[in-house]
Amino acid sequence: MTGSQFRNISPRGDPSSEEDEGVKTVEYFYMDASASLLQRRPNSPSPEFQLRVRKQSKSQRPASANGLTSKMVTKVTKLITLMANLSICSAACLSSEIHRIQSPRHQLFYSPPYAPPSIHNAPRLLVIGDVHGMRHELEELLEKAEYSPTRGDRVILAGDLINKGPDSTGVLELAMQINATAVRGNHEDRVLRAWAGAEVARTLAEANGEDGDAAVSDYESRLNANELEALRTAWTLTPEQRAWSAALPLTLRLGDLPGLGEAAVVHAGMAPGVAVEEQDPWAMYTVRSVLRMDENGGFVSDKEGAAFEQALRTKLRDMRPGTEPSDERIAAEREKALEIHAGRTGGSFVPTDTNDGQWWVEVWNEVQKAKPEGETLTLFYGHDSRRGINIWDYSFGLDSRCVDGGKLTALVLEPDESSVCGSSLNPANQQNQ
Repeated sequence: MTGSQFRNISPRGDPSSEEDEGVKTVEYFYMDASASLLQRRPNSPSPEFQLRVRKQSKSQRPASANGLTSKMVTKVTKLITLMANLSICSAACLSSEIHRIQSPRHQLFYSPPYAPPSIHNAPRLLVIGDVHGMRHELEELLEKAEYSPTRGDRVILAGDLINKGPDSTGVLELAMQINATAVRGNHEDRVLRAWAGAEVARTLAEANGEDGDAAVSDYESRLNANELEALRTAWTLTPEQRAWSAALPLTLRLGDLPGLGEAAVVHAGMAPGVAVEEQDPWAMYTVRSVLRMDENGGFVSDKEGAAFEQALRTKLRDMRPGTEPSDERIAAEREKALEIHAGRTGGSFVPTDTNDGQWWVEVWNEVQKAKPEGETLTLFYGHDSRRGINIWDYSFGLDSRCVDGGKLTALVLEPDESSVCGSSLNPANQQNQ
């Protein structure tokens, strides 16, 4: 992978179940326990969940939705090459105050295309923490950060755009309007899965001549409070907004940033010592701590072993709202998790969505510091509102509890005067890049 390339991590799901030809069934595009992106069939007109009653026939494995267009990749890749300095922009949810924390970075010597070198017209990248339905605060933050689409500024949202706050549909409307990029958070995932479950219940009932509304009510009765809240949010979204949310990737690779090296955006974090392409999708939008394993493939304490078993159940429940996982599903998930994480060089760490283990950020930074130069990965993430803004050598936590009365935070990648002092490229050639 080149240093300036975005990558969608979109694990494949299992193929649709196959039954005898002629059996009337429901086909729907879904997310299963091994995938966190919507799965859909080739040539499907949109990544929206779709349902229809049909005669069951054998089919190919569904293709995963793509979250970025090639045009978008080109634009953002150009933008990233101009970045030289980091700052933190925070807009208070209840005030117009804005704070900046400057830190020196290496210099670049490229000017923006089509314009003389100037700090005033160089595009910037804004990475924004969890918005959670707070459209007004997002608008305020963009204003205070002097976001300018005409300058070429781009926005990346670190997941959890929706749910909990008062205006999820407004946040998605704004994000789509400004052509923002985002990664999938646990709340996007929960909302989509809750909605899909309701649609499946309705469609199955109506296919059998039963009351669809009654089936949905029965489905709702099996949901816990968080799942029910997610379903309510899902019903406020337009089909286009659900499709946009379903197409979000798990992570965005930002390439080689000056002073930081390789960098990426993810909602919650990653398991240390595991390649990006091998990460557990669920952990990438839920991880809070990691459980240590010993050289024999067991956990270092009974407490961590028990936390692992609970995490398996939570994950499988998340995959299928309103259901309790069977022993067979738990056993299969246990085997898969241990296969991914056990026996890693430098230590084995299993991610969990609780705080029962060691904070994943501490372990992540330890592992990155031990790597040779050029092999590290710096993460920009949200999710952990309890810890708030956290700046480490190889991680930047950006969830500052906006929906709970805190602040909405953006990390702004921007040039300084030295980074646009001249161009090493022929201006005529720049226009064709």
